Amino acid sequence: MIRNQKDILSGVILLSLAIFWCAYVVQSIPAGTGGADVGPRAFPLLLGTLLGILALGFLVSRLFERRRLRAETEAPNELAAPREWPALAMIFFLLLAYGWAMQKTGFVLATAAVVALTMILILRDRSPVRITAMTFGLTFGCWLIFGQILDIPLATGTWISVG
Repeated sequence: MIRNQKDILSGVILLSLAIFWCAYVVQSIPAGTGGADVGPRAFPLLLGTLLGILALGFLVSRLFERRRLRAETEAPNELAAPREWPALAMIFFLLLAYGWAMQKTGFVLATAAVVALTMILILRDRSPVRITAMTFGLTFGCWLIFGQILDIPLATGTWISVG
């Protein structure tokens, strides 16, 4: 498959994921109470919308690039398997696991686990200091900003809940 075709397929997959994500967020997370615009649904919906906008921009740019490449005659013998697919698959499954873990263990534990796994499995970072700092820093920062400062209710787990 030609590189540009891989990019177009990636853009379509990301755009589809953004659409499904936004639909799921709207169906499953309640809106703000008392007419508040910012509620538990705001941040996940913002992330899904941003992913959709970025995926759409990437897809459109690749489609215009494809037109330009078609005029230039590109070598069609690129048969190497893309190195990005394993990482994309791991990210997809980590997001699914994050949603599941958040229901079972709550926001704090699920976020810490996913940040650590992302650094180890996807970024292939082996520094215990960096992994620990990122895990605690991101988890604490999100808990502080969203849970304490903005007073947005964070997920509590059915098995255990911290925070």
